[in-house]
Amino acid sequence: MPAISSLLIIGGGVALATYQARAERRRRTQVLRTVAERRNGSFDPGGWFGNPRVEIRHGDGIEIRVSMWSTRNSRCTEYLANIPAPGLPICKVSPTSFSASVGRVFGFQDIDVGVESFDRAFMVKGDDPEVVKRLWPNARALEMVFAFASSQLECDHATIKLTRPLIEGVEQVERDLDLILDLARSDPYGLNVLGDLPEASLRHTDRFLQVELPGPSRITIGPVDQGGVVRTCARTAAMGAVPDDAETLVTAVGATLEQTEHELRLWWPGIEADPRRLTAAADVLRRLASGPQLGVFR
Repeated sequence: MPAISSLLIIGGGVALATYQARAERRRRTQVLRTVAERRNGSFDPGGWFGNPRVEIRHGDGIEIRVSMWSTRNSRCTEYLANIPAPGLPICKVSPTSFSASVGRVFGFQDIDVGVESFDRAFMVKGDDPEVVKRLWPNARALEMVFAFASSQLECDHATIKLTRPLIEGVEQVERDLDLILDLARSDPYGLNVLGDLPEASLRHTDRFLQVELPGPSRITIGPVDQGGVVRTCARTAAMGAVPDDAETLVTAVGATLEQTEHELRLWWPGIEADPRRLTAAADVLRRLASGPQLGVFR
């Protein structure tokens, strides 16, 4: 009898676990099916053993896949977005842990974005602190604090990945998708400002999108990989001789001129965040190509 009782208990436990797993799967399936209908996405139920997922494509080149899965000890909603070039800076945002807090005390400082509650709640790592900070203006940073405190977010020049340690409802998934779209459509390299100019044209390179503007020699502005760090640079074809006072005047406003065999490049810290600097950089190169006057700085 004890053996039979044990078998009944075991059998009952297995049956209960199976019932709960199926109920959980039905819930995930219904949530993602509803999201697919609302967002005009495609829904994949995942078959007997796969996980249900949704794929959503947007006309501006952003593609997002949402999947949910669970194990005995954890549950997860995961978002993976493919985004068009130039994408975003390499960045990882993780909830602040005890070990990370200790690390801060001993000098292992992360990137502070300037929003106190965000900087307390998250550790932020990235390849370019100044550009990473532009991803987290006050409103977006506070939303992360209040709605995504236990989440991890990673992005780079091609993707955004958001991991949420729970199985979410429809409204939560919708909110997550809005955050990802907001990030994907941000403009950390300043291309939207120039792309809206009537004379601008867009050109795709192997990695990045560039804006081209007319001039005595065509001007290109866009991201350039400089030793593993992506910076926005204004450049035009190399010229025979740069005016004598050009470098002095450019340096006075914090910019740097660099002449290579094929290009004249203008590097200006913070150019991505300032529309005036972006358009001024194009004006500088036009003036350099036309003659010795640099009136834009006067």
